Amino acid sequence: MMGDLKRGRTVRSLCYLLKNYYGVRLVFIAPEQFAMQPDVKAHLDEHRIPYHETTRLDEALPSLDALYVTRMQTEWDTAGESRSVDLSRFSIGAPQLARLKRDAIIMHPLPRGAEIDPAVDQDPRAMYWRQERNGMWMRAAVLAKIFGVEDRIPEIDAR
Repeated sequence: MMGDLKRGRTVRSLCYLLKNYYGVRLVFIAPEQFAMQPDVKAHLDEHRIPYHETTRLDEALPSLDALYVTRMQTEWDTAGESRSVDLSRFSIGAPQLARLKRDAIIMHPLPRGAEIDPAVDQDPRAMYWRQERNGMWMRAAVLAKIFGVEDRIPEIDAR
């Protein structure tokens, strides 16, 4: 997981969810001031999920099976603290793709900023558009369940 791990909801939620899976090993790649928070790390420790923290993307890339990238959550800045970070060290472009496994995937909760070069969109490892589509259908399924109309989905699909 890379980016603003301190203030990003999706990475925090994923860390809590991953206790349900075996063989998970996490690498947190973030500027020191935006590192994963202690409560999440305590949860991971409690569930014996190993993690490693680094500020060096290039060193971590070759070992990753998936890279979940997040944008800098500038809306939570109180004193412009995001502006003091060299975000180029936490961005994906052609040079980083060359160091990533051929079968690794890149995910992002969207919307994105400069953390992913638009040229990465054409790489088959870029899964964020697929992730977005799947997320839409998952939300639709949850809403159908909440409103008790899930049994009507086949009837709607047949139209």
